[in-house]
Parts: sequence; structure tokens; C-alpha cells
Amino acid sequence: MISQIVGDKEKTKELLKEAIKHRGYALIDLLCPCVTFNRVNTYQWYKENSYYIDDTHDPYDQVKAIKLVLNSSRLALGILYKNPNRRPYSENVRVYSEDKRPLYQRDLDKKKFDQLLESFR
Repeated sequence: MISQIVGDKEKTKELLKEAIKHRGYALIDLLCPCVTFNRVNTYQWYKENSYYIDDTHDPYDQVKAIKLVLNSSRLALGILYKNPNRRPYSENVRVYSEDKRPLYQRDLDKKKFDQLLESFR
């Protein structure tokens, strides 16, 4: 999970690159103030009420990541959590082991469709 304020373009760009390079699902929480309707949570408010986690943070420690997120005094920014043991969805579904093409590019094969349904059980 990544949390970031969009006003810091360089940091946002680097964190988006990290999320793209990550195999599988990546949740990115981009904090963006609404300059039209929200006069409270401005760029200045986010600057004062957030901080970047330092390099000593272990992004593989789920408990520490949850504590960072639940801290209501300030918003933690950066790569909060990575799960190295979770495989991407495409590696968990057996029908991708033989044919790497996405399902929408294939003709419907009843046998493979049944295998796909079975893989969810």
C-alpha cells in the first residue's frame, strides 16, 4: 500500500513507478485536495498533517504498517506495506499456466471455462 500527496510531483512519480514494477495488486492512496469545494483540507493542511516515513520503516511488517495507517495525528506517506508471499492473480488461476493470453483474447472453451470456475473453489 502506498500513500502520497499529489502536490509532491517527484515523490509521486517515484512511488507510482514502484507500484507499477510490483508484481500483482498495488493499492495507491493519492491524497489530492479539492481546490474548488474543500477549503479545509488544502495543500497546506496536507503538508502540516502528513509526513514521509523514513528509511528504517520495514514495508514487510504488516503490524507496523497498520499502526502507521491508524495513527490519527498525522498521515504517513510512502510505501507502507508489501506482501512478498502473495502471488499475482494470474499465477493463482490454472488456466493461465498453459496459455498466457488474457481471457478476453481467447475463444470460449467450455472445458477451460469449467476449469476456471473450479479454480475459485
